[in-house]
Amino acid sequence: MKAWLTATVYDEKHECYKLFFDFTEFESENDKYLQESYYPNNTTAKLKLDKPLYTAKEAGYYENKYSVYCSIKSGVRNDVEFNEEILEYLKFDVEK
Repeated sequence: MKAWLTATVYDEKHECYKLFFDFTEFESENDKYLQESYYPNNTTAKLKLDKPLYTAKEAGYYENKYSVYCSIKSGVRNDVEFNEEILEYLKFDVEK
């Protein structure tokens, strides 16, 4: 999925980094990655669709802003190490 990485902070409580993503600008492009994996619930009943499974958006579980925790190999705060390691997990698409 495509999103902007909007911030990274070190979380002292959890002793790891927290990454904040914003998917808003890319929602229509990311829709193709949403899979039907949620069972019917009160939110899906309002759609009046007869399906066995629904996407996160249909089921009311999709958030266009999201955060995840990420630890680094050393397990302690090291911003230089974090900046190097995070590149292994993120792909950058720079338009020319």
